[in-house]
Amino acid sequence: CNGGSIYNSTTLQPTFYAPNVSSTQTYSCTLTATDTNNKTASSVVYITVNPSEQVSGEFLVSTHLAENVTSTSATLKGKIDNDYGRNISVRFNWGIASSQYTNYSQWEHNKRTGDIVSLNITGLQKGKAYHYRLEASDGSRTVYGKNVSFITKTDPVSNFTALAAGSNKINLTWNSTPGSCYTMIVRKTGGYPQHGADGTIIYYGTGNSYLDTDVSNNLWYYYKAWAVGCDQGLISFSNSVQSRAYTVSDWVTPVTPVAPVTPIVTTVSGVDVEFFARNISKDQFSWQNSIIAEPKDKIDFKIIITPTGNKSLEDVKLVTSFSNKITSIDDIVVDGSTSYFDLNKETSFGTIKLGESRIITFTGIMDDFNNQIVNSIEVSAKGIDTVRKDLSISRANLQQGASFADIFGSGIYIWLLIILIILMILVIMYLILERNKMLKEKEDEVKVEKSKYFNIK
Repeated sequence: CNGGSIYNSTTLQPTFYAPNVSSTQTYSCTLTATDTNNKTASSVVYITVNPSEQVSGEFLVSTHLAENVTSTSATLKGKIDNDYGRNISVRFNWGIASSQYTNYSQWEHNKRTGDIVSLNITGLQKGKAYHYRLEASDGSRTVYGKNVSFITKTDPVSNFTALAAGSNKINLTWNSTPGSCYTMIVRKTGGYPQHGADGTIIYYGTGNSYLDTDVSNNLWYYYKAWAVGCDQGLISFSNSVQSRAYTVSDWVTPVTPVAPVTPIVTTVSGVDVEFFARNISKDQFSWQNSIIAEPKDKIDFKIIITPTGNKSLEDVKLVTSFSNKITSIDDIVVDGSTSYFDLNKETSFGTIKLGESRIITFTGIMDDFNNQIVNSIEVSAKGIDTVRKDLSISRANLQQGASFADIFGSGIYIWLLIILIILMILVIMYLILERNKMLKEKEDEVKVEKSKYFNIK
């Protein structure tokens, strides 16, 4: 260093400008003093260059927060805050947060004050923390924006299911995501939560099931679940999955008894197909493939497609054939996520991997119908025979102990019955009037006869 000397035990402030230093690097500076007898003494100072402390007059850049972060990609952002009249070139440095920067983008040239730069990076690890910065150079000097970190998302939880488990109880089950730290579940009434703060957080932990007892009877409860990733002090939330359940009371309104039905699984050449329903309006929470219903009942349907054997199912297609007596098809959910495909058309599900299942649920409203209707589905895939499954819905009748409303509760029947009763009342009134009239006439005849014989006036 130069710029100072020592005398009278007073230390002046020597200065020295070191050329071509890089930020975030540590340098050693040695100060050596020599007296008149040529004896020396030295002292070493270690200095780390701070990238956020940029000297006035230097060009300035800043690193912004990452955007569009997914499980494997992100968009890096930065800005040239002041070029101070220099011709600026910029690039991004990034890497895993627990290590040094290992990746460098191509230089972008001729950047000016106010320019926003961005870079989409892919191939990232799921649930991993990364850091990055914007590097800028004018050819003779290099500056850096601050270091910014982000964490990628994990995959969502799978097979998330909510099922009523009796009075004031809903049982939630799911499969945790490999690499995630926790699972978070939010509950809401009236519709699914839109985000983590839109409802009540009922679970935040590492398990695969939870019994929700903080619910009331005879209500729909809507749940969403997120897999939570964590790394280097950062957390991320996966895309959500959802499920719902209807709570039931201890006392269930009597309905026509249904004999227990053992679920039938059809297995054909490497595929299992299951087709179930349950009558929500009758507080039925067990899945069956034959149910009792009446007009205006709300029905839940479930379809499960599972590969068997030793390989995945490819080019899986589903065709449904539903009676027109089932209306208002709604709430279509595939593997926990809301879907919008048309159930009246052939639907493709691509590939279903071995060990996984495709679970489709939806609801419908019963229109007026007679006796029994049969709904069917057909599942096909590459290299296997088409599988058909039927599901029957029977209407309650008086011979089976159904209520009066089961037969006359809707449609034209109630009006026919009312008209019949009115006609019967009118006939009875007419007969009574006719009888009274006849009695009066006979009484008058008797009086006339008596007057003839007894001179009665």
